Amino acid sequence: MESGPKQSYTERPALRTLPYYVEPAPDEALFSWILRLSSRMGVSMFDLAYGSFGVEDAREHTRWWCRPHPWLLKQISDRTSIGVARLRSMTFDGFLPAYRDDEAGGRFTGRRYDASSATRRYRFAVCGPCLRQDEKPYLRVSWLMGWMAVCPIHGCILIERCPACHARLRVAPFSKDAIFNPGVCERCKRSVIDRGDAPADPAVTRFQAVLLQGKRMGHTELGRLGLLSWHEIVALIDVLLGGLWNGLTKADQQRVFETYADEGPQKMRAEDGAYGHRHGSLLLLTWLTNDWPTSAGAEVARSLLRRWLTAERNRVCRHLRSRSIDPWTLGPTNFEEPVCDRLRELAGAM
Repeated sequence: MESGPKQSYTERPALRTLPYYVEPAPDEALFSWILRLSSRMGVSMFDLAYGSFGVEDAREHTRWWCRPHPWLLKQISDRTSIGVARLRSMTFDGFLPAYRDDEAGGRFTGRRYDASSATRRYRFAVCGPCLRQDEKPYLRVSWLMGWMAVCPIHGCILIERCPACHARLRVAPFSKDAIFNPGVCERCKRSVIDRGDAPADPAVTRFQAVLLQGKRMGHTELGRLGLLSWHEIVALIDVLLGGLWNGLTKADQQRVFETYADEGPQKMRAEDGAYGHRHGSLLLLTWLTNDWPTSAGAEVARSLLRRWLTAERNRVCRHLRSRSIDPWTLGPTNFEEPVCDRLRELAGAM
């Protein structure tokens, strides 16, 4: 990126003194701010991150902007005059550390449990009303949590796909000089926020609030299941969804979804699909955990838990492994023993 003698990062002109500097919005994510700044400068995100802050991630293997190292926050602060505390608030610092890749995009969707659908392109979801009121559209920190499905302010479903071409919302390759606008589809260049906003199912809104509390506080109350730690919640979801998408025959899976169709929402929308949509995945989870342990969904959930406990081998967590690694795991050894004990209790096996 540079020519001539190299300068140390601290010797370079402060970005804040230059005409292309962008002030971060109050609730903006660090990821969004860096993308907006690189667009203003006319360089790629990688060139800005490497040339100004010393970040080397040309192949996009990490999500360093979610949980940056303290030295990196200090480096960004030195170059922009933004306080370290302010920068930290633009990251996932207010949440518990990542557990079993629980912050990844679409973490609880069926697609995530399908090893053949793995991708490195960074995808996100947006709230139409929020972006329409922005002078310059930007991404909020909470939207980057991979299972967030509902805007906490407007109560509408976060948009994951372009209404015109149906591509999932994503950013251009980090090595490419591209204009960043989260309200415009990166593939077809059309607006993704011009159409009406879909209201979220109230059950999904409540379930998401439970997840947010668990992710922030370390524990939360999940209906009749009682008090659960965040590790127990993630493990429970992995067993239920992993068992449903990977552990059942097609016939058994079909019977579960027929029961879900009879017991679940009367009218299913595209956003309610559990395979590819965040809202749909949380809606399915509300059905599996509601009115524990006597509802039809809870009976299915307990059956999945017992199947996992008694199987000699299972594939419920193959989504955390690369394609080249054997997806089978011996017995219920996917989690720490205290977590397994809690799952046995929920299954009625203790």
